[in-house]
Amino acid sequence: MIEIKSSSTNRTDMTATISQAIMRWQDATQAYDEAVGARLGLNAAERQCLGLLYGGPQSA
Repeated sequence: MIEIKSSSTNRTDMTATISQAIMRWQDATQAYDEAVGARLGLNAAERQCLGLLYGGPQSA
C-alpha cells in the first residue's frame, strides 16, 4: 500500500488550485449559456425557466 503524507501547505495549494478551476469552469458555463441564449433569443430568466421546466416536477 502507498502512503501519502500531505502538509497543510500542499493541502492549501491544492484547495486554491481546485477553487480556481471551479471558478473558470463556472465562467465558461455561464458564457456558453449566454451564447446559446443569444442565439435562441432568450434572456437569463427565460433560460432559467426552461431549465426548471425540463427538470420536471419538484417538491416544494
